Amino acid sequence: MTMTVISKTRVEGGNGLSIQLDRGRIKYSIGGRNIQVEIEHGVGEVSVYKSSISKWYPPHSAEPIDDAERQKILADIEEALKLMGVGCVIE
Repeated sequence: MTMTVISKTRVEGGNGLSIQLDRGRIKYSIGGRNIQVEIEHGVGEVSVYKSSISKWYPPHSAEPIDDAERQKILADIEEALKLMGVGCVIE
């Protein structure tokens, strides 16, 4: 999927994908589903906490996020951060 940098902190892609870097979190949206992924800012990079990816926000909270989908979310976040010029470490 091709991603486009919208601003210094936001990237968008197909299927309604939007990834926004915010203080202490990344807002991830795709196909009408939303989640906030916890991060910690470091020097030139952010730590992305995989364990914070557990379920979508309402009204999709009944849809589980399995390991394959979690890996896809992390891959999208890594690519978006790279496009923004921010390094990342998955923890």
